[in-house]
Parts: sequence; C-alpha cells; structure tokens
Amino acid sequence: MNILFICTMAALRSDTAAKILNDNGYTAKCAGTASDALVPLTEELVEWADIFFCMEREHRIKLRKRFPDALDTKLAITLDIEDEYYNMQPELIELIINRMAQFAHLLED
Repeated sequence: MNILFICTMAALRSDTAAKILNDNGYTAKCAGTASDALVPLTEELVEWADIFFCMEREHRIKLRKRFPDALDTKLAITLDIEDEYYNMQPELIELIINRMAQFAHLLED
C-alpha cells in the first residue's frame, strides 16, 4: 500500500510521518501543497498513493480542489496536526504514532 502524507511544505510534519512509516515497513512519501514545497503535490504522487493522510483540514481541501477525482476512489484522512513542530521532534513523532494507531487497520494490504 502506498501512503502519501500531505502538509504545506513537506519538510516537517509529513516528512517525519513518512520516515516513521518507512522505518516500520510501510511504503510512504510526503508532499506539500505550497507552490514552493520541498516535494510539491503532483498528479504523479496523487496517482501513486492508495491513501492520503493530511496534516490539517486545509490540506485535504487543497487536495480535493486540485485533484477532484482523487477522492472518488481513495480515502483522505485528516490527522489534525498543527504546524508547530520541527522535523523528527520527539513530541511530533509521538503525536503521529498516536494518531496513526487508530488507522492501522486501513494500512494492511
């Protein structure tokens, strides 16, 4: 299963989440909704993903607006993780693990 984490810049929250999941045997990438994101959200990434995890509601809205058909067949979940952490910050890691735990059943092939 291909997991795409989406935030604004793809530098802190979504990058941390992708690293955590990749380190635990999943296939994950990150992308940002900003035009100057480190890894911009592209059609190729949207097609690659089987499921989307958006850090904030605004990221899900932007995903739907830019790629309206993406959510017809794929699930997009909002994790409600504010942009107040740095990359791999222990508190961010713990928050991601706790939020993702409730969706573990969705990540099984």
